[in-house]
Amino acid sequence: MINGEKYRDELLKFIEKRDAGSFTFSKGEEGNFWQCGEKPCCECGMVIERSNCSLVRLKWLLSEYKEPVKLTKLEHGILEYLLENRQYGFVVRERDGFIYIYKSNPKKDADGWKSLSLGRELGPFNNLFQFVHWEDSEPTSIQEVLSNCEVIKNESDK
Repeated sequence: MINGEKYRDELLKFIEKRDAGSFTFSKGEEGNFWQCGEKPCCECGMVIERSNCSLVRLKWLLSEYKEPVKLTKLEHGILEYLLENRQYGFVVRERDGFIYIYKSNPKKDADGWKSLSLGRELGPFNNLFQFVHWEDSEPTSIQEVLSNCEVIKNESDK
Protein backbone atom coordinates (compact mmCIF):
# COMPACT_ATOMS: atom_id res chain seq x y z
CA MET A 1 0.00 0.00 0.00
CA ILE A 2 1.28 3.48 -0.84
CA ASN A 3 0.91 6.61 1.31
CA GLY A 4 -1.77 7.99 -1.01
CA GLU A 5 -3.90 4.91 -0.31
CA LYS A 6 -3.19 4.87 3.40
CA TYR A 7 -4.12 8.54 3.94
CA ARG A 8 -6.76 8.84 1.17
CA ASP A 9 -9.76 9.61 3.40
CA GLU A 10 -7.89 12.05 5.66
CA LEU A 11 -6.48 13.90 2.63
CA LEU A 12 -9.86 14.15 0.91
CA LYS A 13 -11.48 15.54 4.08
CA PHE A 14 -8.65 18.02 4.54
CA ILE A 15 -8.77 19.22 0.91
CA GLU A 16 -12.57 19.57 0.92
CA LYS A 17 -12.68 21.33 4.30
CA ARG A 18 -9.87 23.76 3.50
CA ASP A 19 -10.43 24.05 -0.25
CA ALA A 20 -6.69 23.46 -0.33
CA GLY A 21 -4.57 22.40 -3.26
CA SER A 22 -1.44 21.79 -1.23
CA PHE A 23 -0.91 20.05 2.06
CA THR A 24 1.86 19.03 4.38
CA PHE A 25 2.34 17.63 7.87
CA SER A 26 4.78 17.96 10.72
CA LYS A 27 7.72 15.60 10.67
CA GLY A 28 6.65 12.28 12.15
CA GLU A 29 2.94 13.22 12.12
CA GLU A 30 1.74 11.85 8.80
CA GLY A 31 -2.04 12.03 8.66
CA ASN A 32 -2.17 15.26 10.70
CA PHE A 33 -2.29 17.54 7.67
CA TRP A 34 -2.09 21.30 7.42
CA GLN A 35 -1.95 23.70 4.53
CA CYS A 36 1.42 24.66 3.15
CA GLY A 37 2.39 28.07 4.52
CA GLU A 38 0.48 27.79 7.82
CA LYS A 39 3.63 26.92 9.76
CA PRO A 40 7.35 27.54 9.23
CA CYS A 41 9.07 25.34 6.65
CA CYS A 42 11.37 23.90 9.34
CA GLU A 43 8.32 22.10 10.81
CA CYS A 44 7.27 20.64 7.47
CA GLY A 45 7.56 16.92 6.82
CA MET A 46 8.01 17.63 3.11
CA VAL A 47 11.11 19.78 3.47
CA ILE A 48 14.28 18.27 2.13
CA GLU A 49 17.26 20.55 1.75
CA ARG A 50 16.97 22.48 -1.54
CA SER A 51 13.84 20.59 -2.50
CA ASN A 52 10.91 21.24 -4.76
CA CYS A 53 8.02 20.76 -2.31
CA SER A 54 5.55 19.74 -5.01
CA LEU A 55 7.88 17.02 -6.24
CA VAL A 56 8.58 15.79 -2.69
CA ARG A 57 4.82 15.75 -1.96
CA LEU A 58 4.14 13.68 -5.10
CA LYS A 59 6.97 11.25 -4.28
CA TRP A 60 5.62 10.88 -0.73
CA LEU A 61 2.09 10.15 -2.01
CA LEU A 62 3.42 7.48 -4.39
CA SER A 63 5.95 5.91 -2.01
CA GLU A 64 5.32 2.73 -0.05
CA TYR A 65 3.69 3.27 3.35
CA LYS A 66 5.93 2.14 6.21
CA GLU A 67 4.42 1.34 9.56
CA PRO A 68 6.19 3.52 12.17
CA VAL A 69 8.62 1.72 14.46
CA LYS A 70 7.43 1.95 18.07
CA LEU A 71 10.25 3.01 20.37
CA THR A 72 10.38 3.62 24.09
CA LYS A 73 11.84 6.95 25.20
CA LEU A 74 14.99 5.09 26.21
CA GLU A 75 15.39 3.38 22.81
CA HIS A 76 14.77 6.68 21.01
CA GLY A 77 17.31 8.50 23.18
CA ILE A 78 19.96 5.81 22.67
CA LEU A 79 19.51 5.81 18.89
CA GLU A 80 19.60 9.62 18.70
CA TYR A 81 22.79 9.69 20.76
CA LEU A 82 24.46 6.97 18.68
CA LEU A 83 23.63 8.73 15.41
CA GLU A 84 24.24 12.36 16.37
CA ASN A 85 27.07 12.11 18.90
CA ARG A 86 28.91 8.95 17.92
CA GLN A 87 28.14 8.72 14.16
CA TYR A 88 26.87 5.14 14.29
CA GLY A 89 24.50 4.49 11.42
CA PHE A 90 23.40 0.87 11.71
CA VAL A 91 22.15 -1.58 14.30
CA VAL A 92 22.00 -5.37 13.91
CA ARG A 93 21.23 -8.40 16.05
CA GLU A 94 23.58 -11.36 15.91
CA ARG A 95 22.49 -15.00 16.02
CA ASP A 96 23.20 -15.09 19.79
CA GLY A 97 20.74 -12.23 20.35
CA PHE A 98 23.38 -9.56 21.03
CA ILE A 99 22.89 -6.09 19.57
CA TYR A 100 25.78 -4.48 17.66
CA ILE A 101 26.17 -1.02 16.15
CA TYR A 102 28.27 -0.04 13.14
CA LYS A 103 29.41 3.22 11.59
CA SER A 104 29.48 1.78 8.05
CA ASN A 105 26.96 -0.52 6.41
CA PRO A 106 27.67 -4.12 7.52
CA LYS A 107 27.02 -7.15 5.32
CA LYS A 108 25.63 -10.42 6.58
CA ASP A 109 27.08 -13.85 5.89
CA ALA A 110 26.45 -17.26 7.45
CA ASP A 111 28.69 -16.43 10.42
CA GLY A 112 27.25 -12.99 11.22
CA TRP A 113 27.53 -9.32 10.35
CA LYS A 114 30.82 -7.94 8.97
CA SER A 115 31.94 -4.40 8.18
CA LEU A 116 35.06 -2.38 7.44
CA SER A 117 34.30 -0.49 10.65
CA LEU A 118 34.51 -2.32 13.93
CA GLY A 119 31.12 -3.26 15.39
CA ARG A 120 30.42 -2.41 19.02
CA GLU A 121 28.29 -4.61 21.22
CA LEU A 122 25.52 -2.92 23.22
CA GLY A 123 25.47 -5.69 25.83
CA PRO A 124 23.36 -3.98 28.50
CA PHE A 125 20.74 -3.13 25.86
CA ASN A 126 20.27 -6.56 24.24
CA ASN A 127 16.69 -6.71 25.54
CA LEU A 128 15.86 -3.45 23.73
CA PHE A 129 15.34 -2.85 19.99
CA GLN A 130 13.04 -5.85 19.51
CA PHE A 131 12.34 -4.65 15.94
CA VAL A 132 15.90 -5.76 15.01
CA HIS A 133 16.18 -9.49 14.27
CA TRP A 134 18.94 -11.94 13.34
CA GLU A 135 16.74 -12.99 10.41
CA ASP A 136 16.93 -9.49 8.86
CA SER A 137 18.77 -9.61 5.55
CA GLU A 138 19.79 -5.94 5.74
CA PRO A 139 21.08 -3.93 8.69
CA THR A 140 18.66 -1.51 10.33
CA SER A 141 19.45 2.10 9.47
CA ILE A 142 19.30 4.24 12.60
CA GLN A 143 18.44 7.30 10.50
CA GLU A 144 15.50 5.53 8.84
CA VAL A 145 14.17 4.32 12.20
CA LEU A 146 14.38 7.81 13.72
CA SER A 147 12.66 9.36 10.69
CA ASN A 148 9.77 6.86 10.89
CA CYS A 149 9.16 6.14 14.55
CA GLU A 150 6.57 6.67 17.23
CA VAL A 151 7.82 7.22 20.77
CA ILE A 152 5.57 5.40 23.22
CA LYS A 153 5.11 6.00 26.92
CA ASN A 154 4.92 2.41 28.16
CA GLU A 155 6.59 -0.80 27.02
CA SER A 156 3.14 -2.42 27.05
CA ASP A 157 1.99 0.00 24.29
CA LYS A 158 4.19 -1.80 21.74
